[in-house]
Amino acid sequence: MKIQRGEGQIELTKTDGRWFLDLQGTQRASHESVENLVKSIGAIYIDQFVADAPDDLGLYGLDPPNIEVTLRESAATILGTDELDTNQQQTPTKKSPEATETTADSQPQKAEPKIYTLRIGSPADLTGDKYFSTWSDDDEPSQAVFTIGKVHLDKFEKSADDLRDVRIVLSKPREIRELHVQRTDQPDFTLQRATDHWSFAETQANFDPDFSVVTDLIEELANLEGTGFSTDLPENQPKLIVTLYATGRTEPERIFFHKADNAQSQWWVKRDGESIAQLVDQSQLASLVQPLLSLRNRNLPQLEPEHFTHVTLLRDDGVSFIFHPKAELTTQPTITQAASQPTDAARRRAQTVEWILKGEDSFESGAFGELLGDLKRLRVEEWVPQIVDPQPGWIDLTLEAAAAPPQTLQVDPNTRTAILTE
Repeated sequence: MKIQRGEGQIELTKTDGRWFLDLQGTQRASHESVENLVKSIGAIYIDQFVADAPDDLGLYGLDPPNIEVTLRESAATILGTDELDTNQQQTPTKKSPEATETTADSQPQKAEPKIYTLRIGSPADLTGDKYFSTWSDDDEPSQAVFTIGKVHLDKFEKSADDLRDVRIVLSKPREIRELHVQRTDQPDFTLQRATDHWSFAETQANFDPDFSVVTDLIEELANLEGTGFSTDLPENQPKLIVTLYATGRTEPERIFFHKADNAQSQWWVKRDGESIAQLVDQSQLASLVQPLLSLRNRNLPQLEPEHFTHVTLLRDDGVSFIFHPKAELTTQPTITQAASQPTDAARRRAQTVEWILKGEDSFESGAFGELLGDLKRLRVEEWVPQIVDPQPGWIDLTLEAAAAPPQTLQVDPNTRTAILTE
């Protein structure tokens, strides 16, 4: 499809079911946008016929036209439109066997591709709501002049950037099985997907990645969209190189990320094998530029309240509270928590043991039960790369379990920064 507007021209080519803005296939077009544009031609409604074989098409602004849209089909397909009628129905047709010409040797000749042309000229009235147009089954102007509404004209008032594919990653998140990231100012890493978890390749880190965090990273990549385009490719070295391996794709997707000149928060992104760069905001790349530690598993499975034998809470003023299960409770446990309290599985397990506070006859068992339930599902919000020393006001929570070393959780109640010592 070719769209000619004055001196400007957009030429689109369909190859292997995909639309491109160049013959080499290095500038992707939005399949949906282009297909909708093609279909919109079949939806044009003819307002009225104006002239048949006029002496001068220039009187209607059709020689030359303001807009000329040319559709060229491949030899293997038939567009199925011999004319644009007032009912605006285009019925795809197949070429009949009788229509195939043969040579003297009974060899079929190659079908010539057909060309269809829509021309839009001057406004038909002072309001500019109607425009003179013609439709032909070749590249020569038709002699039948009719009018169409301006709404149809507006569909072709597009720039090449309006028709570009804004996506950067073509694979869907569920298809991505391996991610390799090279960074100039951070360690490289490779993530590999199994059925229900992600893992680092070989020994790139001394911790496991967090499934939810990695899933968010993959989603972030898959949802990257360019907000601007440039055929002037960046000359500086890429700060990031991302390689994606996906199920159903024989070749990996390789993407280069360059910091935009004179812009602290923007990046130029280019796919391998393409001749166009796309502009993205740094906020879209947050997970990619974070330290490797940010991918660490944020669950703390080592905290198992149902196995605790002692829980000691030490305030910074030296006052301590020591909790332990009731000694005589050895068989069927009793739930001391009120029925109105939350009953999720983690809290129920923690509350099936009756606890006592050393040196006291009673205490707020409901609040303590909530604490144990929260410990069971404790999840790190963010890993802090630097070592943090406890400060005045911090609370020490020491957790002891049978046949296991004690664990101490030091918490700043104001910032929620915590240190877990095993």
